[in-house]
Amino acid sequence: MHVVIVPSWYSNEKNAVLGSFFKEQAIALKESGIDITVCYNEIFPIYSYDKLKNIFINKITRNIEDGLDTYRYRDFNYLLHSHKRFLLFSRRIKRLIDKVLEDKGKIDLIHFHSCFWAGVCAPYIKNTFKIPYIITEHTSIYNSKKIKKSYMDYIYNAYKNADALISVSNSLKCEMLEILNRDITVIHNFIDGQKFNIIQENTDNLKKKFNFFSLAFLVDGKGFETLISACEILVSKGYDFLLEIGGDGYLRKKLEENVRDKNLSNNIIFLGLLTREQVILKMNQCDAFILASCYETFGVVYIEALACGKPVIAVKNGGAEEIINEKVGILVDKCDYFKIADAMEKMICNIKYYGKEYIRKYFLDNFEKHIIIAKLKDVYKNCLNI
Repeated sequence: MHVVIVPSWYSNEKNAVLGSFFKEQAIALKESGIDITVCYNEIFPIYSYDKLKNIFINKITRNIEDGLDTYRYRDFNYLLHSHKRFLLFSRRIKRLIDKVLEDKGKIDLIHFHSCFWAGVCAPYIKNTFKIPYIITEHTSIYNSKKIKKSYMDYIYNAYKNADALISVSNSLKCEMLEILNRDITVIHNFIDGQKFNIIQENTDNLKKKFNFFSLAFLVDGKGFETLISACEILVSKGYDFLLEIGGDGYLRKKLEENVRDKNLSNNIIFLGLLTREQVILKMNQCDAFILASCYETFGVVYIEALACGKPVIAVKNGGAEEIINEKVGILVDKCDYFKIADAMEKMICNIKYYGKEYIRKYFLDNFEKHIIIAKLKDVYKNCLNI
């Protein structure tokens, strides 16, 4: 079986961990015996045209990336605010599929990840090549500021013509059903449990403060302003702790200023972008993981923490409820800094009741890659009637 994976976002020179779960899923599928090819329409902002135009003479590249046969179409977004860009993107993916067929022969199935911006091209590709496709939706249509109401017809068409639809959570499935009432399979994201594991080194004696770790893009909706306010409450109560924040984004400067204004520089540290290896290390070094995000379709970082045996504090945000229970963490009813501060206080006082091995086993029983890949392969086989 030859399956082409088409992600909506993917690793690049500036951000090697972008779309890491797409890549890790593709690697796991390959390890399971499926012939996998990745095709990525890598879009660059038009303002970088003068700087990069001579680099993209050969727009299509083919390389082995982390063991995956990877084709990229690298070009600019010439039609930023026009619906015509969907046709432009579709033609670029067509060029990639043409090249794959030329190099490798028959494609049995195309797996698009997220409607925007890859999945909206799927009907065009299906009509052109007569190849069945599935879409795994990762993004909330209603909570994304990038998706205009005028784009809904494109989403409907992509969902309607798919040979199978997958959602990464039940809450996201409910949103999708509002667009089109049809069968949708829920298959959660996964991570590699061999990479994300408990590091057996005992670092407890080296730490003087309780250590929280958080990881996300520093953008609206991730709740970092609320988390900083919660930390201010804990400090006022005399708690000695450290919050390390991994990730970068347009809010970083504002958040750092907020930390300084609240005199929390001894309690909150910004780490910037982290490699996967650094994330694994930080997950193991912390006492607990926390993310105050108001909305998540799933929340891969939660299961990364669980895989490392760490309890999690999360807001009831759609995705977290399907991952966190009282034995592996604390769910906060809403994104309120008083409630989050209370959860952090409870975690500090009760950390001894959370067992690393129990949390790790909970991850293995529910989110380990072999479980998820088996479900995904069943969807593939049903689409191909094999």
